[in-house]
Amino acid sequence: MPIERISVEESMAHVKRGKRGRLDVVVYRGDEKKDAVLVIECKALEVAYL
Repeated sequence: MPIERISVEESMAHVKRGKRGRLDVVVYRGDEKKDAVLVIECKALEVAYL
C-alpha cells in the first residue's frame, strides 16, 4: 500500500458528501483518493462512543 493513499485527519466531506467533522485515518483504494477502503476513528479511553 503506497503511503500516498493514507490520509490522517481527513475531512469527512471527502468520504461522504455533506458530512462534517474529521476522521483520524482513511486508506483509499486508488491514488485519486475517491474510494475509501478503510476508515479508522480513534478515541481516548474516557470518551464514550456508544
